[in-house]
Amino acid sequence: MLGNFYNQILENVVLPLGDKIEGGGCMPWLRQYRKEQWFSAEQLRDLQYNRLSNILEYARTKVSFYKNFPASLSDPFEDIKQFPILSKAKINENLDQLLTVPKEKLIAESSSGSSGLQGTVYMDRSAQASLRAMQLLWFEWSGYRIGDSILQTGMSLQRGFIKGMKDYLLNTAYIPAFNLEPANLESILRVVGKNPRQYLFGYASSLYVLAQTAIDLGISTIKFKYAVSWGDKMFSHYREAIRRAFGCETLDLYGCSEGAMIAAQCPEGQFHLATNQCYIEVVDDEGQPVPDGNIGKVLATRLDNFAMPLIRYYVGDLVEMEPLDHKRCDCGRQMPLLRRVIGRDTDIVVTRSGKRMIVHFFTAIFEHVAEICQFKVVQKNLDEMEIHFIRNGNFGQATIAKLENQIHSHLQERFPIHWVEKHQISPTSSGKPQIVQSFLKQTLN
Repeated sequence: MLGNFYNQILENVVLPLGDKIEGGGCMPWLRQYRKEQWFSAEQLRDLQYNRLSNILEYARTKVSFYKNFPASLSDPFEDIKQFPILSKAKINENLDQLLTVPKEKLIAESSSGSSGLQGTVYMDRSAQASLRAMQLLWFEWSGYRIGDSILQTGMSLQRGFIKGMKDYLLNTAYIPAFNLEPANLESILRVVGKNPRQYLFGYASSLYVLAQTAIDLGISTIKFKYAVSWGDKMFSHYREAIRRAFGCETLDLYGCSEGAMIAAQCPEGQFHLATNQCYIEVVDDEGQPVPDGNIGKVLATRLDNFAMPLIRYYVGDLVEMEPLDHKRCDCGRQMPLLRRVIGRDTDIVVTRSGKRMIVHFFTAIFEHVAEICQFKVVQKNLDEMEIHFIRNGNFGQATIAKLENQIHSHLQERFPIHWVEKHQISPTSSGKPQIVQSFLKQTLN
């Protein structure tokens, strides 16, 4: 009863007050998305039709990058095909022409993700609040309510006062996904055993490492209602380890750091597309649509970021769509279904002492280093790793020294690094640059 009262106070008093202070309006967006998730297929299509039409027309009239494009067609689902495909490189080259508001007044979002390519996109507070609201809605699909206790892994190096206050108010125990050595994980698990949490949130690979550590140590008393994962691919063996260790199922979220919330799993295991916030195309190598049920590449169009319309952004993943005539999900939601995210295996770099570095260990460090525009980590044995890189701007030995210091500091171990300069780093078959390539899969498994 007390917990339910706190949930209500947070949702009806504390968070609306935060909206007034910060601006943007997360709670109004959340209430809207709660209603829209139960729309009929026809209502959802009409909603997407109107929002897509609005963003395309706005781009033509307000965004200089699109000002000389062909006149709009009556059907936005056909009209969008006249727009070019946006890559990170194209965004970086035309950033000022894609903005409708000076970037100093906007919120910058890192677009490095797990691709290793540097880039930044911008949004206003309303668009950022919309993202938060969609994520909260997806959390609710697990049974979560605002204020329920959470154990969350993440990549913020410094939580700071504001984030620390949010963690406190939202009942979140935040653990960085950097220090994944067994001793540190054991300490975390012992604390959670004494102070139980209701939900487990975070990067898929870090949740897996946490679960596997619990199994290895024979810790079987920690249970969660649900785990919710994002950031990298949730493999079946990850899911099974979490189920075995913590007695809960896992819901997986799929999106990209450029601000596209693409799809999320419901408790029935189906991936539902967020058609009210994002328009998705699945295309072949030539940018032509592929039939539902066939593998294709993802293009994402954000429907509510008018400060920097992101139209036909090439995410870099391979997916399969379910045909529209596929049986509706038993959860009752009628959004189109994503059959599966192909993606690629995100490897984990491991030291001989047993410390582990997931892909986001590296992206959280490299994403703010302008002197390197792309990188890839290669591990061939337990005693060292290579970092392949493409230099940019004022690169020098000081850059390498700075990066090595940060890596060793967060790892808390001196681990030999061999730096290999490249003129080109080839992508995977999905077209997405691979950030970690490990040749130790048998060792890790």
